[in-house]
Amino acid sequence: MLCLGNYTIRIERGRRAPVTPYSSRHRGARMAVLASVAIAAAAIGAPVAFAAPVQAAGSGSTSLTINVVPSTLSISVSQGSETFGNCQGGTAPTASTTNALGFPNGTCAVGTLSSLDSGGVVPITITNGAVASDVDVNGSSAGNEGGNWGLCNPGGIGAAPTCSGTATLPGSDQFEMQNFTDSDGSDITEFLGLDPICDQTFDYTSPGSNGCSAGADEVQNEGVTLVGPQSTTDPGASFTTSVTWTAVAQ
Repeated sequence: MLCLGNYTIRIERGRRAPVTPYSSRHRGARMAVLASVAIAAAAIGAPVAFAAPVQAAGSGSTSLTINVVPSTLSISVSQGSETFGNCQGGTAPTASTTNALGFPNGTCAVGTLSSLDSGGVVPITITNGAVASDVDVNGSSAGNEGGNWGLCNPGGIGAAPTCSGTATLPGSDQFEMQNFTDSDGSDITEFLGLDPICDQTFDYTSPGSNGCSAGADEVQNEGVTLVGPQSTTDPGASFTTSVTWTAVAQ
């Protein structure tokens, strides 16, 4: 203390504020944040939870195979080609020979139209595919490089015209075909048209029970007969036709 005239001067050293440790200041701030979170959670009625750091979840998988039943209609025919034989009919000088069709209205066959126990032959094997179906059948015109014979039938079925010859036999440049099978010694025949029709010989089991339904992998054996034209304007030595079997939905 100094005395200067009438003045007395007191000099005092100010007290130092206590030093808060660094860790305490940060601890206080962290507590303040946590308190704020708790207050906010309480305000919305939610429990207070402090989540651990998020980690990626583990995973695993398995491969699953689905097997399905066959769904595609199909049919197969044992022979890719056949030649008509067993020819008969016609009159001299154009009568049929064993392997050549004669005029007028000679007949030939692929197979033998007779009961199997009497020597009948049905050489074409038709096999339905893995899906049950109906079996349709149709023929086609017969042709060569010189012209065509038109397919006809007595009833004009399957988009084929009615045969125009005597007694509904094929007329000039016409012919007709039938497919046949054998069961229990009985022959069943079906006139063919240009459009597919139900193959009544396919599901034959006895007279009056024929139909065209086929189970999966069902097999039928058939033959084909032909009646030729009354006359022809084409001098060709051979003609080619076809018979087609088709599996259709039941």
